Amino acid sequence: MDSKTVLQKLEQRNFKEKKILSPLKKCLKKLSFKSSADLWNLKSLAFWLYVYDYNQHALKVCKVVHDLEFKGDFNIWTPVEKIILLEIRIHREHGKTAAVKKNLKKLLTPMQPHQEAFKRRLSFDWLSDVALARYLQADDLKNANEIRFSDLGDLFFIRELGKGQTDLDGKKVDTARAEKRIQEYIRILKEVK
Repeated sequence: MDSKTVLQKLEQRNFKEKKILSPLKKCLKKLSFKSSADLWNLKSLAFWLYVYDYNQHALKVCKVVHDLEFKGDFNIWTPVEKIILLEIRIHREHGKTAAVKKNLKKLLTPMQPHQEAFKRRLSFDWLSDVALARYLQADDLKNANEIRFSDLGDLFFIRELGKGQTDLDGKKVDTARAEKRIQEYIRILKEVK
């Protein structure tokens, strides 16, 4: 199914959540696979669908990027990578190991020449904990939740790619801690209007 058809079917679903409707509207208006801004909107759509438990719809959005290949531009690839991470997560949660392996290969290939960056991203230091604490201290829940939403992709990276790995400091990656934080963030983000 092409991207336009997927998006139109989602529109017909008449979601009530504004956090889904906003990126959906942007993607319906314009979705170029050569635009990082458009791909970030698609990533937001997929992630919000997942946050609100529309996993099958989130998977349909993930499949929109199946034909995209890494062409050396991380500005374009990063939102695609996060969408693929979400797809890996959903497939893992549903016990679809063949789909997980296929997506892992696609995801890890661009990272192979960048092992130091890969290991750095497996660290919790990669997350925006300092900014989150600052927003929470100021009672700025809007920005705190934007940080949580943004960090979900990095937490998915740690959770889905960290098993049996060590981070840049040689510490064993704590995927259980990442999963706990993901669950906490999703619980909080579900309440966002």
